[in-house]
Amino acid sequence: MIARYSIYPTISRLVVKSNRYIKKHNLWTLVESTAPLLWSSWSFLDDTATQRYFHIPSYFFTPRETCSNPQCSNPYISPQDVKRCSGCFVVHYCSQGCQRDDWMEHQLTCKYLMLDRKPGRPVKIYTLEHDFAESMVSLDFSAFLAETEVARAELEERRFMKGPEERYPIVVEVLYDVAPPRLGRIYPGEDADAEIRQAPGVWTALEQRKVRGEEVFFYRLARTSNLSVFTGLLEYTVSLYCSD
Repeated sequence: MIARYSIYPTISRLVVKSNRYIKKHNLWTLVESTAPLLWSSWSFLDDTATQRYFHIPSYFFTPRETCSNPQCSNPYISPQDVKRCSGCFVVHYCSQGCQRDDWMEHQLTCKYLMLDRKPGRPVKIYTLEHDFAESMVSLDFSAFLAETEVARAELEERRFMKGPEERYPIVVEVLYDVAPPRLGRIYPGEDADAEIRQAPGVWTALEQRKVRGEEVFFYRLARTSNLSVFTGLLEYTVSLYCSD
């Protein structure tokens, strides 16, 4: 469970802080000697969370298009300086002025997001948390693309008889509910199962990449029967590899 959500900066901070406490009080050595399996799993989690934690400063101090007011004259702002809507906790603004200007457009969405949160229903991931998760995935590109090179080439050979109009991009699935993340399935997009076809946004993205001949780098943060909960976090695309 912790590994699943350590891709978010708030969780990474807590894991690193907890591990510092454990090591300070010599509990790390105790766990290693009395529960080696737990120690091994926790070590992987510690390494993964620490890597992400030290990426946080470079992320939060780098200006990016963050303000949710479409009329903002300068939406590029460092994540550390943004102001989050106190109602839905999802959208961000560069100033109170931009928040006031966007309120007429945002208030209905804000109301529904607040209603979802009250009974404990799954809610949308905060904008900055989502962006940070994507920045973490981008760090894994080179390793995972290298690992899948042979498999992708073999899949292309098997379907060479199909015309370009019939071929969807190769889908590379990476599992982020474990630490460290690992590869899942690799398959032609046309073989995607019903789970992906029914996921909002994901199949549309696959169709769009088919037209452009790009590969889809698909990742999921958790195994769940309700993929729509993670809309916007399910797929990440790269154009480093293109089908002929």
